[in-house]
Amino acid sequence: MNTKEKIRFIFRKYPETKFSRGLFFWRYLEEFYKIKFYLTKKEFVQFFEKEFWNVERAVRDVLKEEEFKLPPELDKRRYEKANQFRLEYQKT
Repeated sequence: MNTKEKIRFIFRKYPETKFSRGLFFWRYLEEFYKIKFYLTKKEFVQFFEKEFWNVERAVRDVLKEEEFKLPPELDKRRYEKANQFRLEYQKT
């Protein structure tokens, strides 16, 4: 199973994960790294070094697919926090 297939599997099994990266990565670790109630430093480093950025890029690609597209109003809200942060901390 390649990375995008794993992501599609998570999105289909846990539809709410497409709205939260934190929840998505927790489910991903549960399914493919057999993580349960806690995560050790060794497990986290192993995942982060091996897969994190590859999975992060693939998530963005999969979310563009018709089956997993966010509803327009939620897609629009994705960058509100970033814009708000930018406006609050921009140089005046």
